[in-house]
Amino acid sequence: MSRALETLARLQRAQIDEAKAGLSGLVAARAMLADRDKALLAEMAAEQIDAARDLAGVAAYGAYAPRVAQERQRLAREDARLAREEEEVRERVREAYIELKKIELLIATQAERERAAENARELAALDEAAAMRAGRRS
Repeated sequence: MSRALETLARLQRAQIDEAKAGLSGLVAARAMLADRDKALLAEMAAEQIDAARDLAGVAAYGAYAPRVAQERQRLAREDARLAREEEEVRERVREAYIELKKIELLIATQAERERAAENARELAALDEAAAMRAGRRS
């Protein structure tokens, strides 16, 4: 049974590692979205400054600003979707760690039982040997 539990623990650790890799991918994707949003804000601020310099820039900015706003909204929706997915993966990782700890506790409990049984066998063998010696002396 110990072998089966060890195998189960290894599988659980592999699932945890896989989920953590997926989690790091989600975190990286969200960071890229945040960077893109910051870049859009900086670009928009630069365009506003340019638009303030001449009248032609004002008209160009009028067409530009709604597209940037739409792109930022799209980025926000994508970030919200990734945030939900990230939370789901984090929950799976938490649950997987709980399951791993249960398995590790079972392994430790079983090992302790095996040690206690081995100690009992050794003690019984010693008692038997002592009884045999005592019987020989009489």
